[in-house]
Amino acid sequence: MAVTPDRTSPRGQAGGPQNNERGVTLVELMIAITIALLATGGAWMVYSSQQAEFARQRMVSELDLTARMAVNDMAKRLRLARVGSDPANAISVACAGRIIFQSNRRGVYTFLKQASVINNATISVDSVAGFTVGDNVALTDWASWQTRTITGMNNAVNPPTVTLSAALASVFPGGSGVFQVLSTTLELDLAPKQLKSGALVLATNVKMNANGYPPSGVALFRYFDQSNVEMLPAAGATALTTCLTAGQRTMVREVIVSLSLESPRVTNVAAQTRSTVTHQTGVKLRLPSPS
Repeated sequence: MAVTPDRTSPRGQAGGPQNNERGVTLVELMIAITIALLATGGAWMVYSSQQAEFARQRMVSELDLTARMAVNDMAKRLRLARVGSDPANAISVACAGRIIFQSNRRGVYTFLKQASVINNATISVDSVAGFTVGDNVALTDWASWQTRTITGMNNAVNPPTVTLSAALASVFPGGSGVFQVLSTTLELDLAPKQLKSGALVLATNVKMNANGYPPSGVALFRYFDQSNVEMLPAAGATALTTCLTAGQRTMVREVIVSLSLESPRVTNVAAQTRSTVTHQTGVKLRLPSPS
């Protein structure tokens, strides 16, 4: 008996199996590629934005750390101003961007073994440890002060002796103090915008205003008397080149130290601005003492 093929079945149709799947058109492919590119671009923009913000935050953190360290360093040095030095001459320069002061920052001192002799530049002391020829020294009986330079020392005799650059103008009793006095300079170098301690650079990228000075109201050093009244230069200005007079300098009891640093490059591209951090602290000046 002959079998009749089932013509309703695809496999029974002439020409073999039938495939109903169709390919992707060019338009669909282009749409898919465009969507993928948009998604990738968006992800890249988010990543780039996050990286830029991370870099900005890291730069600001570094600025903040630098400013804090510089201000703390200046404050530490300023706390020794007048210590073991003639208060009348302890601060020799006091400007908005520069201060020079004397102190016994190494803590080197001794005492007169016996009363000094008038018009004699050689004095007997308890010890010459820590002193060296060329040192500036301040001598005091706690009522008056005189400043001299050591030109010679003799540790072979008992008690040891120190020769000064000039004879004392008055007799100092035994037990009077002899203090090593060192000079410290803190200043703002305008051209490279650097804050310096002598030859040591404490901070760079110090922020300036349009006139080339620290921002208005953020002068590097501000001075106050014992009544907490700010002491301004004679002309009433705070320009870096205008300083306190000799009389004003002896009245300084507190120094406000402030420092603004700006990032070395633009951190806000849209506004074309740089990040800025500011630190400030107040330093009460101590009265002269042996240490």
